[in-house]
Amino acid sequence: MSNATAGGICVTIGFCMLVFSLVSLVHMLTKLFRGSAQNLIRKMLNFNGYLNIIIGTAITFCVHSSTVVTSTLTPMAGLGLVSLEQVYPIVIGANLGTTVTAMLASWVSGQSDAVAIALVHFWFNMWGILLFYPVPMTRYPILQWARRLAYYSARWPAVAALFLVLLFIVGPGVLLGLTYLFQGETV
Repeated sequence: MSNATAGGICVTIGFCMLVFSLVSLVHMLTKLFRGSAQNLIRKMLNFNGYLNIIIGTAITFCVHSSTVVTSTLTPMAGLGLVSLEQVYPIVIGANLGTTVTAMLASWVSGQSDAVAIALVHFWFNMWGILLFYPVPMTRYPILQWARRLAYYSARWPAVAALFLVLLFIVGPGVLLGLTYLFQGETV
């Protein structure tokens, strides 16, 4: 077996394990949150939004995965334990938490390019928070778009798949094509 084949098998198995783990986590949390833990969870997440940003950052730093934080919040929001207004600052805090992990990894590498990219990652997320969170009016469109996408996705699951294809395949493909078009190069 070649190294490429072995690597492909390992990546596939790892991806399957990740998906299985996240689905199991969501399933177990759903059962847990329907029990007596509801009031405790509501009290724990009913903080100031800025404190929730720090909480999201700290949790992500501890578990090194914003996906775990987001996957934990999803069933909580679905069960009505937390509102979108409570989840939003935790999620952007989780995004900021990934930058801390990247920063630590770049410092360990000792490469100036790695530190530079980690700083770009940090400042991109920090400016996103500073632009879209402090002023409530700037939060409103984001929360409304999320509600609208959730509404249509719940009624027609194909909408969610179409959104993902447009966002991660068609959109970048169009931008890449425009880049090549204006550079005068062929693909």
